[in-house]
Amino acid sequence: GSANNGNLVVQTASKATAHRRSYNKGVAIGKSAVIRKFDECCMYEANTEADIRLLEKYPSKEIFMTGQEKAQIAAMTEDFEESFFYGNSQIDISSFDGLATRYKTISTTKTNPGYQIVSCGGGTNLSSIYLVGWGDSGFNLFYPKGSKAGVDRIVNPQQRINDSDGNPLYAYCVNDNWQVGLTVQNYRQGGRIANIDMTALASYGSSSDTAPDLFRKVATL
Repeated sequence: GSANNGNLVVQTASKATAHRRSYNKGVAIGKSAVIRKFDECCMYEANTEADIRLLEKYPSKEIFMTGQEKAQIAAMTEDFEESFFYGNSQIDISSFDGLATRYKTISTTKTNPGYQIVSCGGGTNLSSIYLVGWGDSGFNLFYPKGSKAGVDRIVNPQQRINDSDGNPLYAYCVNDNWQVGLTVQNYRQGGRIANIDMTALASYGSSSDTAPDLFRKVATL
């Protein structure tokens, strides 16, 4: 990322223009519309502690602690997945904007992300499908300036801590930290198929199945 808490991106809002030319004739300068946007990032953190006297009973305390860490990282991953779809930095400052926030409202303006939404016309039991194009010109995950990609670990095999009653003991302590955000260079690299009536999905594979048409429509917007 370009900042300590996120990434400033210059988004492509529309296609550039191109021209045919003849010898000895110039062409007009072409450009695309751009929008500046700052994408926030999330910081997930978990602390794992185990009494060193308890760890003495295990053949490998590192293997035991790795198992405990995996449970913490799994919880981080589930929270990230929730934010990836439904995160909203305007509601929760510790979150980032997910797909549902970016493709929220249908629009007829081509430079608006809502132009990339196709409605299936459902009224109840609704769901959505999101199409995401990964890459330099589309969607990217990033880590903020000054941090590193992936989970960063701090390990202290003999740390003095206090129990729930305030009494001291020594523990094997591990701190896991993951800083990650979602940024979009060009909203036209993604899209949403919205208002899908879940009760109508039984038409899948039948002569009335229109799902392939919907995918083609989003992909060509």
